[in-house]
Amino acid sequence: AAPVTAQKAVDPPIQGPPIPVAPESVARDDQGRVSLRAVRVPSVSFDGYLDEPVYKNTLPVSDFVQQEPTEGAPASEKTEVWVYYDDENLYVGARMWETDPSRRVATEMRRDANNLFNNDHFALTFDGFYDRRNGYGFVVNAAGALLDWSTTNEQPNNSWNGVWDAKTSTFSNGWAVEIRFPFRSFRYRQGGTIWGMNFRRR
Repeated sequence: AAPVTAQKAVDPPIQGPPIPVAPESVARDDQGRVSLRAVRVPSVSFDGYLDEPVYKNTLPVSDFVQQEPTEGAPASEKTEVWVYYDDENLYVGARMWETDPSRRVATEMRRDANNLFNNDHFALTFDGFYDRRNGYGFVVNAAGALLDWSTTNEQPNNSWNGVWDAKTSTFSNGWAVEIRFPFRSFRYRQGGTIWGMNFRRR
């Protein structure tokens, strides 16, 4: 790791609680903002099943809030998210609990199909410059279909297709996804240690 003074010179000021110190992985402030410490792992079995040590030994981000239909209310279904990395890739794993899995909709398998938004899905955006103006967005439905876009100076580009992959699985009370993002495929602040991220489940 770079010296702390060098990190401070590269990273913009964090807009939220300080990054938690290991073994803690999640910090929240009184405004509901969350800081998540990504965990380094030696190797990953990328298969969509959340059964590796990182999922057992690291607390996930949870306690999400609604945007619709009641903005700010607690989420009606439990969702857990982990962020971790190795030498080559960033990974996001998510577990979507369901009170009634029979209501799950996963009918779309085409890449970048707008109908994906009508399926049960998990989505995330990340901002490798932490400037809230540039970044990437990704959607994966429960069947493993993919949709993505880039954002430059707050302008989305839906024709962008990045190099990334996702695997999904089901369990008795819901479904799960693992997403792999090769670092070489995305732009981010060189030497920076802070990214912006947002997660959504529909």
